[in-house]
Formats: sequence, C-alpha cells, structure tokens
Amino acid sequence: MNHYTRYETKSSYPLNNAQSNLAGRTHYVDTDTLKFFKARVLSTGTTDNGLLFWLIESFATDDGRKFRGVIFDIFGSTHARRSMDDAYKTAKQAKKALWADLNELNAVEITRAAMESEKRWFKSVMDRIEKDLRRLEQ
Repeated sequence: MNHYTRYETKSSYPLNNAQSNLAGRTHYVDTDTLKFFKARVLSTGTTDNGLLFWLIESFATDDGRKFRGVIFDIFGSTHARRSMDDAYKTAKQAKKALWADLNELNAVEITRAAMESEKRWFKSVMDRIEKDLRRLEQ
C-alpha cells in the first residue's frame, strides 16, 4: 500500500475509514493507541482533494468524555489539534471548531511544507546508509 496517496473515503464506518486512511502514516488510530486513551473515532472525512484527513474523536477524562477534531496532512502529521484540556463537552462543538480550523488552513502550503520535511528526513536516511556502505567497502 502506498501511504503517500491522497486520502479518500474507504469505509462508511468512521473507525475503519480512519484506520484505512492513516495506516502507515501514523499510529494515532491504531487499536492499542485508542484503547490506551479510551478514545473513539466518531466521524471522519477528507478535504482539499484528499490532501487533508479529519476526524472527530472522544476520549475519557476524569470529568467524563471530551471531544475534539484532529486534522492530518498527507504524511499523517497532525494540524490544529486541540489539547486534551482544551477539548469540548460535545461532539457538535468539536465539529464546529474543526471546520473553523479547516477553513483557516491552506492545504497546499501544509502539503508543500510536509514534502520538504520528508525530503530532508529521507536525505538524512540515505546519507546514513551511504556512509554505512562506504564502511563496508573498506
């Protein structure tokens, strides 16, 4: 599976859709991660021709469940995610805030910046491998 392709709706079930889209990009919605945070994925979607993926989640706190939206770039990094302390009391509030955040973000700029970051990371990995190969050749 190529995890650098654009996001798309892969399931009408939010958890399945999130796990299918984010597999290989982040551990955010892996079963063990969700279990640890007592989190649930309530709704999901894509925007900007699949450059961004969003979800609404709920998670357990000492005061009951809270809700927040999370936005992922094409590489699985999060953007405009509220802290657990700043999360909302209802899913409706979280979704309203999520859409306000999405309207403020520029998906093309986010994607270009993420690409540059990935290029730098990949170059550093290739440089390390090249260094190891030179050592083996000696």
